Amino acid sequence: MLQKKIVKLIGIVVVHLFFLVIFVNYIFKESNYEDSLYIKSDSVISQYKVYIRNVKYKNDYILIIRKMKINGNKYFLGVKVNDKYKTVLINAKNISFFNNVLFSFFQYKKVNYNIEKDNIEKDNILNNVFITIDLCPSSKTGFDKNLFLEIIKYAKKRNIEPNIAIAISYSFYKNHKSEFQEIMKWIKNKELNVVFINHSYEHFYDKNIKDNQKNFMLYNIKNAKEDILKNELFLLNMGILPSVFFRFPCLVYNNDIMEILQSLKLIPVGSSFWVAKKNENEVLKSGDIILLHGNKNEELGVKKFIKMLNNNELDNFKLGFINEIINSK
Repeated sequence: MLQKKIVKLIGIVVVHLFFLVIFVNYIFKESNYEDSLYIKSDSVISQYKVYIRNVKYKNDYILIIRKMKINGNKYFLGVKVNDKYKTVLINAKNISFFNNVLFSFFQYKKVNYNIEKDNIEKDNILNNVFITIDLCPSSKTGFDKNLFLEIIKYAKKRNIEPNIAIAISYSFYKNHKSEFQEIMKWIKNKELNVVFINHSYEHFYDKNIKDNQKNFMLYNIKNAKEDILKNELFLLNMGILPSVFFRFPCLVYNNDIMEILQSLKLIPVGSSFWVAKKNENEVLKSGDIILLHGNKNEELGVKKFIKMLNNNELDNFKLGFINEIINSK
């Protein structure tokens, strides 16, 4: 009799252990990551909010920075702290809890906030230069299509990765939807590798305000947080996963707006080589963040850069992936 009870008890324990293993595997299911840069553009996104939480999942340290619902399902936008600060969309559907870990909030590598100069880690650039193209609001029809085509041609001819970053504002998109779709077509066809940088939603500018410290985003700093978040939501609605980077319109900022940016866990991208403002004798150097405008507002810079490409002035460099400007080691 006792023997039967022991066998029965062992059976019950085995069954419970079996279901416990299934439950644990369910909790730590790895399918919660969606590493693709793009989501379905017809998705319905709601309840988009700032949400900051440090988590560790498997071998990844993740800084959650936003939460939202996509088609009614809960998602998080996170930053892979130990993987070049790539952003990732985390589907919370199959996650019962996160394992909180103690690592410092916003311990993104210290950057030099002299935005007009540069803000890169000099020991992590590996002979790269970084092409960044700003798409600010413009009253002009079209965009600098030839700039993009020349970069595509240059990369194909040299068999190198066509890496660029595009700083985009919704205010450009609303009047240039077909131009935006043309860029997306190049990306889809793998003719360009693009990281999208938040360039604010409104990109406010008043030509009658001569003092830049009272213009651009500094005109109404109380609206800055909403302006930044609305542009993230615009990108998501276009099917694009926002990066962790932000570029101030015209590179104009102050300490107050920098604090807002830090509270949102975003990293500013400046420029050390604003092509239109460079003298002919200034030479491109390793680690430079190249700044161009592709909205037909800075034709001089576009012409100068195409000339640089044709004169093989970039041949000694790689076209860097913008996330490499931050040393995450």
